[in-house]
Amino acid sequence: MVFPLALQSILDEIKNSKEGDVPILITRYGRLFEQLFLGFTLSDNEVCTYREDEYLPFLDAVEEMKNLQPVGYDPSHPTEGCNKEFFSSVESFLRVGSGDLEYYICVGTKLDFWHGVDALFSWRGMCVSIDVTVNTEKKYKADFLITPPLLVSGEVYTLIARDIALLLITRKLNQLSQKPMYPFSQPRRT
Repeated sequence: MVFPLALQSILDEIKNSKEGDVPILITRYGRLFEQLFLGFTLSDNEVCTYREDEYLPFLDAVEEMKNLQPVGYDPSHPTEGCNKEFFSSVESFLRVGSGDLEYYICVGTKLDFWHGVDALFSWRGMCVSIDVTVNTEKKYKADFLITPPLLVSGEVYTLIARDIALLLITRKLNQLSQKPMYPFSQPRRT
């Protein structure tokens, strides 16, 4: 996989680092890795207005984040950073039509601050959350963690993309199995 020069230099430095360098690398490259992988972050965008003292429950934070996407960003056709390839990989495992899957950037929103979500896949009312970090030891709240070693190995585009698609499908099936099969409470008897 060929990465943009800035991202490749970060990946090389992390790969060649010693164990004791990890805190320095996290401080130096954490935010930059998010920006390069995701292509942009909402905290860089002037429309992003959130206050750390205002907690929002997960679903409310998701709705707010969707309203903060930059003008011109199409969550059903992301093109920034590594998103196009990542999105296409997940979409291929879902085998869905164009526009059915959406991918949102959450860095700098309440969804990021309170719920640890940097990006979010949405499909047929189901969500899968992602945390992008250089800290491979991080305790995370999101469904998936994306780190430089996973990016370099290609697992982001294969195993993780597959697992994201499977989790979306599983969540949808669970939702469907909880609904009655009939549009009314009891089947009609004739």
